[in-house]
Amino acid sequence: MRALIRIPQGNLKGAGLAPFNAPLFLISLALLPYLFYVSMVGILVVLINLIRAFRKPCLDVLTAGCLVATSGLMIISAGRSPYPGEAFLQLSNFLPYMLMFAYLPGLFRKAALFERLAIALVFTAIPINLIAVGEYLLKSPRLPESWRAISWVDAIYSAPHAGRAMVMFDHPNVMASYLVIVLGLGLGMIALQRIRPLAVSVSPKLLMGMTLLNLVGIFCTGSRNGLAIALTQIFVFVLVARLSRRMIVILAGVVGAIALGTVTFGLGVRQISILNVTDDPRVGLWKIALDLIQQRPWLGWGLGSFKFLYPPRLIDPEYQNVFHPHNIWLLLGAEAGLLVMLSMTLMVAFVCYRAVRYGFFQRSSSSESQPSQVQEERAIATAYLLAFWGCIGFALFDITFYDVRTNALNWTILAALYTASYFSQEQKQKP
Repeated sequence: MRALIRIPQGNLKGAGLAPFNAPLFLISLALLPYLFYVSMVGILVVLINLIRAFRKPCLDVLTAGCLVATSGLMIISAGRSPYPGEAFLQLSNFLPYMLMFAYLPGLFRKAALFERLAIALVFTAIPINLIAVGEYLLKSPRLPESWRAISWVDAIYSAPHAGRAMVMFDHPNVMASYLVIVLGLGLGMIALQRIRPLAVSVSPKLLMGMTLLNLVGIFCTGSRNGLAIALTQIFVFVLVARLSRRMIVILAGVVGAIALGTVTFGLGVRQISILNVTDDPRVGLWKIALDLIQQRPWLGWGLGSFKFLYPPRLIDPEYQNVFHPHNIWLLLGAEAGLLVMLSMTLMVAFVCYRAVRYGFFQRSSSSESQPSQVQEERAIATAYLLAFWGCIGFALFDITFYDVRTNALNWTILAALYTASYFSQEQKQKP
């Protein structure tokens, strides 16, 4: 499990990559929400070193082919867009991260990095969640008028998105999408810690507390999508991790408290009811996106074009400006075309398929595998699959890749899933 993995299509001389790159990437990604520009420089340095060390992308033929095809089709789509300037600008939300995905498998060559990255993200999310609790209380409509007389309290209370915390993020939903990824990683590390000590020493109670604190932070964002995804993550975790009765009771108590808080106080200033679903403006936006796909199915209208095409199709005077259709597949289909949507879907589906097979089927059916090793692989696969479900689940109802922090984390999780599936191949090749 701790041996070097086999990197397909990569230059194996990259095994001589300087040892500081892994810690630098880990620290840069974990501190990205706090030290944005400094962290981006750190990630860029690591990426340049990976390109110099491996030269060729560290991907198999199918994945590399899908990545190249997707990139090329996006560029062609931008060139044929009615809004080429915007379309080429929006390529910055895809191409740099695709390049990062192509070379990050060269960094994830030791299993300990999977653990250290997950634990680092759980640790660094603590201040975000604690600040979110304070912001949620200060934005509450129940805040006493005497408190609002304090200038800095009134500034927080009067900030956009009433009743919803967003801390240093641009929108509460972006923060929620970040936290569901961290929650998934934390749950997987809890499962792994039940099998053996983690690569980073942390007590079980502290790890449990830090992980479940993300659930509190998600509640404070008032994100319905984030809360629904978090509950599905916990449900799958309970089914997969074979927890003790005591831990199940703890999880049930926390989920029950969150559910009670949602019913009592709502999410932000919104009360939860069936009308929230039937009257959701997303349905109208999805219809617009489908209409745009029918008009230009193959290469789309160009990335970033939805905000220009929406005003003539206004669905509600309350929503004068809408920047995307709130669904990643409809966005890709309408803006980049069905070819891009299918190519990227095939690539992601292939990575997830390999990760599921690696963690839950292939090794467990091998008589040569040690039970503890099978359980370790399953726990790590659980962590990163739950985290990536946070990415995909959120993308069904919202788009958050415009934020560099969530975008970089999404592609890193995908690269980790891709790399993890090669551990089993490496073990089989060992004499």
